[in-house]
Amino acid sequence: MESNPLISIIVPCYNIENKVSKCIESLIEQNYKKIEVICINDASTDNTLEILNSFQECDGRIRVINLAQNGGLANGRRVGVKEAFGEFIAFVDGDDWVKRDYIQTLYRAQRQSNCDVVICENYRQSFKHVSVVRSGTKKQLKGKLITGEGLKKISLNFFGYSLYPLSAWGKLYRKKLFNLDQMPTIDVFFQEDILMNLYIFKNISSIQFLNYPGYYYRIGGGTANTTRRYIDDMKSVYKIKRSFLVDKKFEHENAMNYILIELKNCLYIYFSRRQKSAANIEDVKQEAKYELNDDLYNDFNDFDGDYLSLNNELEYTVIRDKDVDTFLSIANQQDGLIAKLKSLIKKFL
Repeated sequence: MESNPLISIIVPCYNIENKVSKCIESLIEQNYKKIEVICINDASTDNTLEILNSFQECDGRIRVINLAQNGGLANGRRVGVKEAFGEFIAFVDGDDWVKRDYIQTLYRAQRQSNCDVVICENYRQSFKHVSVVRSGTKKQLKGKLITGEGLKKISLNFFGYSLYPLSAWGKLYRKKLFNLDQMPTIDVFFQEDILMNLYIFKNISSIQFLNYPGYYYRIGGGTANTTRRYIDDMKSVYKIKRSFLVDKKFEHENAMNYILIELKNCLYIYFSRRQKSAANIEDVKQEAKYELNDDLYNDFNDFDGDYLSLNNELEYTVIRDKDVDTFLSIANQQDGLIAKLKSLIKKFL
């Protein structure tokens, strides 16, 4: 392995003309110079492509790939991996940015431990320009190199037990982890990061966790889960996770229970938001009636062990009984005080 190998930084971009320059500038100013920056313009309709092209003209390390049709983050990253020449890959979303020593720090950690993946902490950056360090990694993992049986334990992270961030960004990967021929195209916009990491996890032999915040993640929005695609994608993700458990690719006690609870939460969140945003509540009732008739929710009979009692809890029984009115009433309460506090915190951060 070269002492300073080429590192490919993949940057998916879509309609971010007011943000993308900050991202690209943070990359071309990296202390680690042997990089290529692969910018995937995902059929932007604003001036994003023009801005990317101007950077490409000024720096030979930048390559712009212009997609004719919008395919989402998962597709953009897939294209980037296919085009990458580097021995290592980092993903940086086009509206985020990184510290000047970001790549240098992650690669130095990789070189010291010879690991397959390096994971760092991040800053959450609000529209009020206040940065807050978010420690998404549990204390028992910080600064640790995880191998062997330790990897098996932390793979529970994919099934609803949060141990570390499952985003694609904030990490340095060996490129050889990505076998695109074996990795199916996943047409989801939500949790696409989780599925990408899930599919490559079996190729990983070691992960180094760093107590170093080097990535700035821009928060904002918050209305995406009012769209129909949100619940459809969550159901698709649930089915994929379920298949991994049924096929015993991962075996964890309570894992099936965790993904059932996650599915329930997504369903209630969606219909909570829908009731607050819909012009006609009757449309929401018809949508809920249609949704609850999906046989997928029969899986709520599959709770086991200590979670068996959840079969009799109202939040689950009304879904299985297709009790639309009670279901919507419960969903309407999901945006209570906690959600309002979260919204208030986001507003001022």
